[in-house]
Amino acid sequence: MLLDRVLHPAVLFLFAVGFLPTAVAKPKDAILLSDVQSLTLRADRQTTHRRVPAAPQLKCVSHRSVCGLHKVDVMRCTNQGSSYGDEDIQWSCTASLPPELKLGSTEVVCEGYSSPQDPYVLKGSCGVEYKLILTDEGHRRYPDLGGGGGSSGDGSLPTWVFWVFFTVVVVIIVGTTTRMTEATAASAAVGVLGAGLAVPALLGLTPAPALALDTKAPALVQPADVEPL
Repeated sequence: MLLDRVLHPAVLFLFAVGFLPTAVAKPKDAILLSDVQSLTLRADRQTTHRRVPAAPQLKCVSHRSVCGLHKVDVMRCTNQGSSYGDEDIQWSCTASLPPELKLGSTEVVCEGYSSPQDPYVLKGSCGVEYKLILTDEGHRRYPDLGGGGGSSGDGSLPTWVFWVFFTVVVVIIVGTTTRMTEATAASAAVGVLGAGLAVPALLGLTPAPALALDTKAPALVQPADVEPL
């Protein structure tokens, strides 16, 4: 029947639409950061992971000498709302620190569920990379550490070593430039002299012979004998 042929596809379409939200629904461990009001991160915990390796929930990215002054055990970050996108969340993080240190920049890093651009993130995958900065009291107590805002690493050269290296490089550059300038000037002088000698030859002129100078002394004329009157 014609009615059966018309209703059958329509019923199948409605049946498929009814199950569509279930088919495309995200798993329970995929969440939106906009739905997260706060995060509590701990130094002795690892992030959950799905596409990338696990990482510490807390990571100090200041210079190693500054990070070594104090270990942050717990950090709490609060959702302060989004900026230009619903999932571009601004976080405010706090931690207990000694008077010599204060919390610098913080960055909450989470794993996108399906890809780095996925607005859904893996639940439990968030961690914080933070910087520690010396306070005025910290500068007085640790004068050799500087600002403490640099990136982490195995260590950095002292300031005086940098300036010595910089001075040596400048001296080498200046010396090399001076020698090159002198060599260029000498080459130019030789070129001018060669051009001066080559002009007569190009014009078909024969250089005048050099005057020969008689350096011999004139012979003395002996007076003739004069007879006495």
